[in-house]
Amino acid sequence: MRDTLTLMWLLPSLAFAEDASSVRWTLHGIIDTYWAFHTNRPAGGAGYFAGAGSTGGRSNAFAVNLAAIDASATTGPVVTRLALQVGTSADIVHVAEPGGVGLGPELWRHLQRASVAYTIPVGRGLTLEAGVMPSHNGYETYVSKDNWNYSRSWAADLSPYYECGVSLRYPMTEAWSVQLHVVNGWQTIGDLNEMKSFGLQVAYGGSLASAALNLHAGPELPGDNRHWRFFADVWAQVDPLPWLSLATVVDAAYEDRPSDPAWWLAGGLFVRFNATAWFKVALRGGIFHDPDGAISGTAQTLGEASLTLDFLPIDGLLFRLEGRFDQSTAALFETAEVDADGPRRSRRQGVILLAATGWF
Repeated sequence: MRDTLTLMWLLPSLAFAEDASSVRWTLHGIIDTYWAFHTNRPAGGAGYFAGAGSTGGRSNAFAVNLAAIDASATTGPVVTRLALQVGTSADIVHVAEPGGVGLGPELWRHLQRASVAYTIPVGRGLTLEAGVMPSHNGYETYVSKDNWNYSRSWAADLSPYYECGVSLRYPMTEAWSVQLHVVNGWQTIGDLNEMKSFGLQVAYGGSLASAALNLHAGPELPGDNRHWRFFADVWAQVDPLPWLSLATVVDAAYEDRPSDPAWWLAGGLFVRFNATAWFKVALRGGIFHDPDGAISGTAQTLGEASLTLDFLPIDGLLFRLEGRFDQSTAALFETAEVDADGPRRSRRQGVILLAATGWF
Protein backbone atom coordinates (compact mmCIF):
# COMPACT_ATOMS: atom_id res chain seq x y z
CA MET A 1 0.00 0.00 0.00
CA ARG A 2 0.99 3.65 -0.30
CA ASP A 3 2.11 3.85 3.34
CA THR A 4 5.05 1.52 2.61
CA LEU A 5 6.66 4.43 0.75
CA THR A 6 7.29 6.14 4.09
CA LEU A 7 8.53 4.77 7.40
CA MET A 8 5.66 6.02 9.57
CA TRP A 9 1.92 6.14 8.84
CA LEU A 10 0.76 8.30 11.75
CA LEU A 11 1.97 11.86 12.28
CA PRO A 12 2.89 13.69 14.39
CA SER A 13 4.77 11.37 16.75
CA LEU A 14 5.85 11.48 20.34
CA ALA A 15 9.62 11.07 20.35
CA PHE A 16 12.08 11.25 23.20
CA ALA A 17 15.72 10.32 23.73
CA GLU A 18 18.26 11.14 26.41
CA ASP A 19 21.11 11.69 23.98
CA ALA A 20 22.15 10.94 20.41
CA SER A 21 23.48 7.48 21.28
CA SER A 22 20.37 6.25 23.14
CA VAL A 23 17.24 4.59 21.87
CA ARG A 24 14.71 6.89 20.20
CA TRP A 25 11.13 5.91 20.95
CA THR A 26 8.08 6.93 18.95
CA LEU A 27 4.45 6.35 19.85
CA HIS A 28 1.42 6.72 17.58
CA GLY A 29 -2.26 6.01 18.10
CA ILE A 30 -5.54 6.18 16.22
CA ILE A 31 -9.23 5.64 17.00
CA ASP A 32 -11.55 5.43 13.99
CA THR A 33 -15.25 5.22 14.85
CA TYR A 34 -18.31 5.18 12.58
CA TRP A 35 -22.04 4.79 12.16
CA ALA A 36 -23.26 3.24 8.91
CA PHE A 37 -26.73 2.83 7.46
CA HIS A 38 -27.14 0.29 4.66
CA THR A 39 -30.30 0.94 2.68
CA ASN A 40 -31.02 -2.81 2.38
CA ARG A 41 -31.19 -3.01 6.19
CA PRO A 42 -29.40 -6.41 6.27
CA ALA A 43 -31.08 -8.87 8.62
CA GLY A 44 -27.77 -10.09 10.03
CA GLY A 45 -26.29 -6.60 10.38
CA ALA A 46 -23.45 -7.27 7.92
CA GLY A 47 -23.57 -4.83 5.03
CA TYR A 48 -21.23 -6.72 2.69
CA PHE A 49 -20.45 -10.30 1.77
CA ALA A 50 -17.94 -12.39 3.76
CA GLY A 51 -14.35 -11.11 3.68
CA ALA A 52 -15.22 -7.76 2.05
CA GLY A 53 -16.40 -4.33 3.10
CA SER A 54 -13.50 -3.68 5.44
CA THR A 55 -14.75 -0.19 6.38
CA GLY A 56 -18.23 0.50 7.71
CA GLY A 57 -19.32 -3.12 7.52
CA ARG A 58 -21.80 -3.08 10.41
CA SER A 59 -25.22 -1.63 9.61
CA ASN A 60 -27.22 0.78 11.80
CA ALA A 61 -24.79 0.54 14.71
CA PHE A 62 -22.08 2.64 16.28
CA ALA A 63 -18.81 0.75 15.91
CA VAL A 64 -15.03 1.06 16.07
CA ASN A 65 -13.53 0.48 12.66
CA LEU A 66 -9.96 0.59 13.95
CA ALA A 67 -8.26 1.37 17.25
CA ALA A 68 -4.50 0.93 17.14
CA ILE A 69 -1.37 1.77 19.08
CA ASP A 70 1.96 1.79 17.24
CA ALA A 71 5.34 1.94 19.02
CA SER A 72 8.83 1.85 17.57
CA ALA A 73 12.36 1.97 18.92
CA THR A 74 15.26 3.26 16.81
CA THR A 75 18.82 2.39 17.73
CA GLY A 76 21.16 3.70 15.06
CA PRO A 77 20.29 1.87 11.83
CA VAL A 78 17.85 -0.56 13.53
CA VAL A 79 14.10 0.13 13.88
CA THR A 80 11.94 -2.29 15.88
CA ARG A 81 8.21 -1.73 15.49
CA LEU A 82 5.04 -3.16 17.03
CA ALA A 83 1.45 -2.10 16.26
CA LEU A 84 -1.58 -3.67 17.96
CA GLN A 85 -5.20 -3.22 16.87
CA VAL A 86 -8.87 -4.00 17.45
CA GLY A 87 -11.97 -3.19 15.42
CA THR A 88 -14.35 -4.43 12.77
CA SER A 89 -11.80 -3.78 10.03
CA ALA A 90 -9.19 -5.98 11.75
CA ASP A 91 -11.67 -8.86 11.94
CA ILE A 92 -12.60 -8.67 8.27
CA VAL A 93 -9.13 -8.41 6.73
CA HIS A 94 -7.86 -11.43 8.72
CA VAL A 95 -10.77 -13.72 7.87
CA ALA A 96 -8.74 -15.75 5.33
CA GLU A 97 -5.88 -16.62 7.70
CA PRO A 98 -5.21 -20.39 7.47
CA GLY A 99 -6.09 -22.44 10.53
CA GLY A 100 -3.93 -24.86 12.47
CA VAL A 101 -1.62 -25.02 15.48
CA GLY A 102 -0.24 -21.53 16.08
CA LEU A 103 -2.33 -20.17 13.19
CA GLY A 104 -5.74 -18.66 12.47
CA PRO A 105 -7.48 -15.27 12.56
CA GLU A 106 -8.09 -15.51 16.32
CA LEU A 107 -4.33 -15.42 16.90
CA TRP A 108 -3.33 -12.72 14.41
CA ARG A 109 -6.27 -10.29 14.07
CA HIS A 110 -4.95 -7.99 16.82
CA LEU A 111 -1.48 -7.69 15.24
CA GLN A 112 -1.15 -4.94 12.67
CA ARG A 113 2.62 -4.79 12.44
CA ALA A 114 5.59 -6.51 14.07
CA SER A 115 8.87 -5.98 12.25
CA VAL A 116 12.57 -5.29 12.57
CA ALA A 117 14.29 -3.10 9.97
CA TYR A 118 18.02 -2.59 9.44
CA THR A 119 19.40 0.05 7.08
CA ILE A 120 22.71 -1.03 5.57
CA PRO A 121 25.05 1.89 4.68
CA VAL A 122 25.21 1.05 0.97
CA GLY A 123 24.71 3.91 -1.48
CA ARG A 124 21.59 5.80 -0.41
CA GLY A 125 20.81 3.17 2.23
CA LEU A 126 19.53 -0.37 1.66
CA THR A 127 16.81 -1.29 4.18
CA LEU A 128 16.11 -4.91 5.12
CA GLU A 129 12.87 -5.49 7.04
CA ALA A 130 11.43 -8.75 8.39
CA GLY A 131 8.13 -9.58 10.06
CA VAL A 132 4.50 -8.55 9.56
CA MET A 133 4.27 -5.38 7.43
CA PRO A 134 1.82 -3.40 5.27
CA SER A 135 1.46 -4.88 1.80
CA HIS A 136 3.38 -3.21 -0.98
CA ASN A 137 0.36 -3.63 -3.28
CA GLY A 138 -2.37 -1.09 -3.90
CA TYR A 139 -3.16 2.63 -3.81
CA GLU A 140 -5.55 2.80 -0.87
CA THR A 141 -4.05 2.15 2.55
CA TYR A 142 -5.34 0.13 5.48
CA VAL A 143 -5.62 3.27 7.64
CA SER A 144 -8.75 4.99 6.32
CA LYS A 145 -7.81 8.52 7.37
CA ASP A 146 -4.94 8.40 4.86
CA ASN A 147 -7.33 7.66 1.96
CA TRP A 148 -9.43 10.23 0.11
CA ASN A 149 -12.61 8.26 0.84
CA TYR A 150 -13.63 6.66 4.12
CA SER A 151 -14.67 3.30 2.73
CA ARG A 152 -12.33 1.44 0.41
CA SER A 153 -12.83 0.32 -3.17
CA TRP A 154 -13.35 -3.29 -4.23
CA ALA A 155 -9.90 -3.21 -5.84
CA ALA A 156 -8.41 -2.45 -2.41
CA ASP A 157 -10.57 -4.85 -0.37
CA LEU A 158 -9.89 -7.76 -2.72
CA SER A 159 -6.10 -7.33 -2.69
CA PRO A 160 -3.66 -7.63 0.26
CA TYR A 161 -3.43 -5.08 3.08
CA TYR A 162 -0.61 -6.87 4.92
CA GLU A 163 2.08 -9.49 4.36
CA CYS A 164 4.51 -11.56 6.41
CA GLY A 165 8.08 -12.11 5.27
CA VAL A 166 11.13 -10.04 4.36
CA SER A 167 11.61 -7.01 2.15
CA LEU A 168 14.48 -5.01 0.67
CA ARG A 169 13.95 -1.30 -0.08
CA TYR A 170 16.35 0.98 -1.90
CA PRO A 171 15.94 4.65 -2.98
CA MET A 172 17.62 4.76 -6.38
CA THR A 173 17.28 8.57 -6.68
CA GLU A 174 15.45 11.36 -4.88
CA ALA A 175 12.27 10.32 -6.69
CA TRP A 176 12.66 6.65 -7.69
CA SER A 177 12.70 3.64 -5.35
CA VAL A 178 12.51 -0.14 -5.63
CA GLN A 179 11.35 -2.89 -3.26
CA LEU A 180 11.70 -6.69 -3.33
CA HIS A 181 9.56 -8.98 -1.13
CA VAL A 182 9.53 -12.65 -0.14
CA VAL A 183 6.36 -13.45 1.83
CA ASN A 184 4.30 -16.38 3.07
CA GLY A 185 1.39 -15.60 0.78
CA TRP A 186 -1.52 -13.40 -0.27
CA GLN A 187 -2.58 -11.48 2.87
CA THR A 188 -1.66 -14.28 5.24
CA ILE A 189 0.69 -14.48 8.20
CA GLY A 190 0.36 -18.26 8.18
CA ASP A 191 1.32 -20.20 5.07
CA LEU A 192 -1.03 -22.29 2.93
CA ASN A 193 1.71 -24.38 1.36
CA GLU A 194 5.48 -24.98 1.37
CA MET A 195 6.34 -22.42 -1.32
CA LYS A 196 6.84 -18.67 -0.77
CA SER A 197 5.43 -15.78 -2.79
CA PHE A 198 7.40 -12.91 -4.30
CA GLY A 199 6.75 -9.21 -4.76
CA LEU A 200 8.25 -6.22 -6.54
CA GLN A 201 7.55 -2.50 -6.40
CA VAL A 202 8.99 0.26 -8.55
CA ALA A 203 7.77 3.66 -7.35
CA TYR A 204 8.12 7.31 -8.29
CA GLY A 205 7.37 10.18 -5.92
CA GLY A 206 7.64 13.75 -7.17
CA SER A 207 6.25 17.11 -6.09
CA LEU A 208 3.35 17.03 -8.59
CA ALA A 209 2.97 13.32 -9.37
CA SER A 210 3.55 9.87 -7.89
CA ALA A 211 3.11 6.37 -9.27
CA ALA A 212 3.95 2.73 -8.59
CA LEU A 213 4.07 -0.63 -10.32
CA ASN A 214 3.42 -3.49 -7.89
CA LEU A 215 3.76 -7.19 -8.71
CA HIS A 216 2.92 -10.35 -6.74
CA ALA A 217 3.63 -13.94 -7.83
CA GLY A 218 3.33 -17.21 -5.97
CA PRO A 219 1.18 -20.28 -5.27
CA GLU A 220 -1.89 -19.27 -3.22
CA LEU A 221 -3.96 -22.49 -3.23
CA PRO A 222 -3.97 -24.61 -0.04
CA GLY A 223 -1.41 -27.44 -0.13
CA ASP A 224 -0.50 -26.64 -3.74
CA ASN A 225 3.02 -25.51 -4.70
CA ARG A 226 2.57 -25.86 -8.46
CA HIS A 227 -0.23 -23.53 -9.48
CA TRP A 228 0.73 -19.87 -9.23
CA ARG A 229 -1.13 -16.56 -8.97
CA PHE A 230 0.24 -13.56 -10.87
CA PHE A 231 -1.00 -10.10 -9.88
CA ALA A 232 -0.11 -6.65 -11.26
CA ASP A 233 -1.20 -3.36 -9.73
CA VAL A 234 -0.49 0.05 -11.25
CA TRP A 235 -1.52 3.38 -9.73
CA ALA A 236 -0.75 7.01 -10.45
CA GLN A 237 -1.61 10.30 -8.76
CA VAL A 238 -1.20 13.83 -10.10
CA ASP A 239 -1.73 17.18 -8.35
CA PRO A 240 -2.09 19.65 -11.23
CA LEU A 241 -3.49 22.46 -9.05
CA PRO A 242 -3.30 23.21 -5.33
CA TRP A 243 -7.04 22.52 -5.02
CA LEU A 244 -7.22 19.46 -7.31
CA SER A 245 -5.81 15.92 -7.11
CA LEU A 246 -6.48 13.04 -9.50
CA ALA A 247 -5.62 9.33 -9.30
CA THR A 248 -6.24 6.09 -11.12
CA VAL A 249 -5.71 2.39 -10.37
CA VAL A 250 -5.61 -0.65 -12.67
CA ASP A 251 -5.26 -4.25 -11.41
CA ALA A 252 -4.97 -7.50 -13.34
CA ALA A 253 -4.56 -11.07 -12.04
CA TYR A 254 -4.23 -14.57 -13.45
CA GLU A 255 -4.21 -17.81 -11.46
CA ASP A 256 -3.31 -21.22 -12.80
CA ARG A 257 -5.58 -23.87 -11.29
CA PRO A 258 -5.77 -27.69 -11.40
CA SER A 259 -8.96 -27.45 -13.48
CA ASP A 260 -9.51 -24.20 -15.38
CA PRO A 261 -7.34 -21.08 -14.91
CA ALA A 262 -8.98 -17.98 -13.44
CA TRP A 263 -8.49 -14.25 -13.86
CA TRP A 264 -9.87 -10.91 -12.71
CA LEU A 265 -9.55 -7.21 -13.55
CA ALA A 266 -10.19 -4.02 -11.56
CA GLY A 267 -9.98 -0.30 -12.13
CA GLY A 268 -10.77 2.92 -10.35
CA LEU A 269 -10.78 6.71 -10.76
CA PHE A 270 -10.34 9.17 -7.88
CA VAL A 271 -10.88 12.94 -7.72
CA ARG A 272 -10.26 15.17 -4.71
CA PHE A 273 -11.10 18.85 -4.35
CA ASN A 274 -9.03 20.52 -1.62
CA ALA A 275 -11.46 23.39 -1.02
CA THR A 276 -9.70 24.65 2.12
CA ALA A 277 -7.28 23.30 4.69
CA TRP A 278 -10.26 22.08 6.74
CA PHE A 279 -12.74 20.99 4.05
CA LYS A 280 -12.23 18.50 1.19
CA VAL A 281 -14.51 16.66 -1.24
CA ALA A 282 -13.60 13.31 -2.84
CA LEU A 283 -15.24 11.24 -5.57
CA ARG A 284 -14.43 7.65 -6.47
CA GLY A 285 -15.74 5.24 -9.05
CA GLY A 286 -14.58 1.68 -9.54
CA ILE A 287 -15.30 -1.63 -11.22
CA PHE A 288 -14.19 -5.16 -10.34
CA HIS A 289 -14.64 -7.96 -12.89
CA ASP A 290 -14.31 -11.46 -11.42
CA PRO A 291 -15.87 -13.79 -14.03
CA ASP A 292 -14.67 -16.96 -12.29
CA GLY A 293 -15.36 -15.91 -8.71
CA ALA A 294 -11.70 -16.63 -8.03
CA ILE A 295 -11.09 -13.86 -5.50
CA SER A 296 -14.54 -12.56 -4.46
CA GLY A 297 -16.04 -16.05 -4.10
CA THR A 298 -18.81 -15.43 -6.65
CA ALA A 299 -18.71 -15.02 -10.43
CA GLN A 300 -19.66 -11.36 -10.79
CA THR A 301 -18.85 -7.83 -11.86
CA LEU A 302 -18.95 -5.27 -9.05
CA GLY A 303 -19.40 -1.53 -9.52
CA GLU A 304 -19.06 1.16 -6.87
CA ALA A 305 -19.33 4.96 -6.57
CA SER A 306 -18.59 7.05 -3.47
CA LEU A 307 -18.80 10.72 -2.44
CA THR A 308 -16.94 11.80 0.70
CA LEU A 309 -16.93 15.12 2.59
CA ASP A 310 -14.02 15.71 4.97
CA PHE A 311 -14.01 18.19 7.86
CA LEU A 312 -10.73 18.77 9.73
CA PRO A 313 -11.41 21.35 12.47
CA ILE A 314 -8.02 20.88 14.17
CA ASP A 315 -4.90 18.77 13.72
CA GLY A 316 -5.50 15.16 14.73
CA LEU A 317 -9.28 15.19 14.29
CA LEU A 318 -11.26 14.26 11.17
CA PHE A 319 -15.03 14.07 10.62
CA ARG A 320 -16.34 12.37 7.47
CA LEU A 321 -19.70 12.05 5.74
CA GLU A 322 -19.89 9.56 2.90
CA GLY A 323 -22.50 8.22 0.53
CA ARG A 324 -21.77 5.03 -1.37
CA PHE A 325 -23.62 2.89 -3.91
CA ASP A 326 -22.68 -0.71 -4.82
CA GLN A 327 -24.05 -2.91 -7.57
CA SER A 328 -23.22 -6.48 -8.60
CA THR A 329 -24.31 -8.82 -11.37
CA ALA A 330 -24.92 -11.38 -8.60
CA ALA A 331 -27.33 -11.07 -5.66
CA LEU A 332 -24.90 -10.71 -2.73
CA PHE A 333 -26.07 -7.96 -0.41
CA GLU A 334 -28.31 -9.01 2.47
CA THR A 335 -31.77 -7.47 2.83
CA ALA A 336 -34.23 -7.23 5.71
CA GLU A 337 -36.42 -10.00 4.26
CA VAL A 338 -35.80 -13.51 5.60
CA ASP A 339 -37.13 -16.82 4.31
CA ALA A 340 -36.43 -20.49 5.08
CA ASP A 341 -32.97 -20.24 3.46
CA GLY A 342 -31.97 -17.15 5.41
CA PRO A 343 -31.83 -13.46 4.43
CA ARG A 344 -32.82 -12.66 0.88
CA ARG A 345 -30.18 -10.88 -1.15
CA SER A 346 -30.11 -7.99 -3.58
CA ARG A 347 -27.81 -6.99 -6.42
CA ARG A 348 -27.42 -3.45 -5.12
CA GLN A 349 -27.25 -1.37 -1.98
CA GLY A 350 -26.64 2.17 -0.78
CA VAL A 351 -24.63 3.16 2.29
CA ILE A 352 -24.49 6.36 4.34
CA LEU A 353 -21.48 6.66 6.64
CA LEU A 354 -20.62 9.08 9.44
CA ALA A 355 -17.12 8.74 10.89
CA ALA A 356 -14.97 10.46 13.50
CA THR A 357 -11.24 9.77 13.65
CA GLY A 358 -8.67 11.02 16.12
CA TRP A 359 -4.94 10.35 16.12
CA PHE A 360 -1.64 11.46 17.61
